[in-house]
Amino acid sequence: MRNQGKIVKSRLVGNYTTIKNEFLRDATLSAKAKGLLCYLLSFPHDFVIYKTRLSNHFTDGKHSLTSGFQELETSGYIMTERIRDKNGRFEGYKHVVYEERMTEKPIAENPLSVNPTSVNQPLKRKKVKKKERTKKEKYDFEFFNDDFETVWCEYLKMRKAIGKPATKHAEMLALQEAQKLCDGNSQLAMKIVEQSIRNSWTDFFPIRSKNGQQKIEKPVKLISCQP
Repeated sequence: MRNQGKIVKSRLVGNYTTIKNEFLRDATLSAKAKGLLCYLLSFPHDFVIYKTRLSNHFTDGKHSLTSGFQELETSGYIMTERIRDKNGRFEGYKHVVYEERMTEKPIAENPLSVNPTSVNQPLKRKKVKKKERTKKEKYDFEFFNDDFETVWCEYLKMRKAIGKPATKHAEMLALQEAQKLCDGNSQLAMKIVEQSIRNSWTDFFPIRSKNGQQKIEKPVKLISCQP
């Protein structure tokens, strides 16, 4: 019989991953999404991998990996939650990876305690509106998206840790400075902020190498991978 491109499996030598066959045979998933899911599931349960660093482990471009990641989210293999601290401040995202499709939607945010009998309820509404307005002002910056917001929270926590917490006014001034340096480029804005986080700087500076070219910096943590 003429060879028509038969595919055979080699012997397993060692250091391999055991995963379910269901998602590999899920006809609704692209090969790209299946490959990405296999990669994420190959890590131990307590391993942490960062979404912004995925492109460092593949020849695929960042756009391609983002597309595959979103496909897994839409299909229910990755569940994303917004994480907030005890004061209700946004801290970032947690992405949980599963080897089977999850049918239930995840909790959008970790729950916060609310006292419905508080006599200061009108004041609370006013504070909520102020928070919403502040967030809207942040999103008025062209580069301010969900990924940048996660890095930005790391920057604010760094400032607090070194004893120089940012007021709302100082935060807006810092965002304006970032806007000048990145010219609306979200990826460049993230690299600039990450540079300041690593060096414990409150100010932002252009990212330059010795030859004057723009230097590519490593991104800061973003996702937890927990099968």
